[in-house]
Amino acid sequence: MKKLKFVLILIILVALPLLASESGHTGHEHFDWIAFWGKTFNFLVLVGALFYFLKKPIVNALENRSKEIKEDIVSREKNIANLKKEMAEIKKSLADFEVEREKIRKEAEDIGKEEKEKLLAVAKQEVLRIESMAKEEIEAYIANEVKNLKLKIGDSMISDFKNKAKIFLNDELQKKIIDRNIELCGEVIERS
Repeated sequence: MKKLKFVLILIILVALPLLASESGHTGHEHFDWIAFWGKTFNFLVLVGALFYFLKKPIVNALENRSKEIKEDIVSREKNIANLKKEMAEIKKSLADFEVEREKIRKEAEDIGKEEKEKLLAVAKQEVLRIESMAKEEIEAYIANEVKNLKLKIGDSMISDFKNKAKIFLNDELQKKIIDRNIELCGEVIERS
């Protein structure tokens, strides 16, 4: 089948130049069969030589190119399969990342709540301590002021007493009081 196609193509290629040369002439010219067969023989020798010398390199080049294309297709299919695997792994990683992110966020919230509770407890204790210290300071201040007030009242009373004593005690009354104390002291000494 291939040989028949090749022969038909060869005959058409040989006949085309002859038909073209016939259509261009006017009048009664005769056909030169020797030139025809010479050209045909030359053409067939050229085609045969080209076929003989170029068949293997062209077939090898086409086979190599075909192999390269097949290998490229296989390689690309492997790359596509690998990329699909990587894409699936990335999607899984993203899903895992979202789960992990949510877990970390929840843990951070829990830790934040615990820290808030601890801080509130410490703050309450600090408030109680400050209130206690303030009460102690207030009580100490009041006690000190009461003491100062008592001292002032005592000083004032002593001063008032001295002033009144000066007014009511004269020299004669003082002498009587002193004598009376001496007598009492003497009686105490005699009894002992």
